Amino acid sequence: MEMKNKFVDHARNLWDRAVIRLPRPVQDRFLRGGCRTSKGGCLIKFELRYNETERAREIFERFVHCLPKVGAWIRFAKFEMKNGEIGRARNCYERAVDKLAMR
Repeated sequence: MEMKNKFVDHARNLWDRAVIRLPRPVQDRFLRGGCRTSKGGCLIKFELRYNETERAREIFERFVHCLPKVGAWIRFAKFEMKNGEIGRARNCYERAVDKLAMR
């Protein structure tokens, strides 16, 4: 309802509270985009819809921390490349190699 009525800050607050309180598998779906809202998106898409690139970046950081898999790191790096942040994308790949090699 908040998103429908353009109460962006209130909707963001609800998203954040929901993600924190949900069980881990459901949190993962919210972060990676498998959860559908009435607008058909996820938390990252929500922030990008309102040109909140920095907030989306913070969510990606949580995403790769919660779900440290190759696909998560690749999505994060592609997000950075799409936003013209080649150095950050390279950093994502380097961090992914370090984190995934430890496992």
